[in-house]
Amino acid sequence: MERFRWEGIGNRIVLKQDFSDLNNIEVKKYIKKAENMIKNRGVKNIIVLANVKNINIDKYTLKIIENSYCQNKGYIERVIIYGLENNIQIKQKFSKELIDKKIDVFKKENEAMQWINNIK
Repeated sequence: MERFRWEGIGNRIVLKQDFSDLNNIEVKKYIKKAENMIKNRGVKNIIVLANVKNINIDKYTLKIIENSYCQNKGYIERVIIYGLENNIQIKQKFSKELIDKKIDVFKKENEAMQWINNIK
């Protein structure tokens, strides 16, 4: 399964990330890979689109995700998370921990894609 893929959507560069069905250890490993991909791309205004359906993480791993965003904020315009419809606790953690950041949360990928297509 391909967990990361670069895609052009309109005039945007989007890094699609698939964290679905991962646990703490796996998420930490893939976060590091994502950080390297973003830095190596070396462009600004990247949109990160992350599938977190059935993700199983604790507060510590959520903090790692938040720190990763902060370390790459010079490259990242927005982070869009989707797939939280079945996990209310994690949705609350994401919403609480990442509030006031440029992060948007959607239930489904098509909702997130519509939002990206409407960015001016």
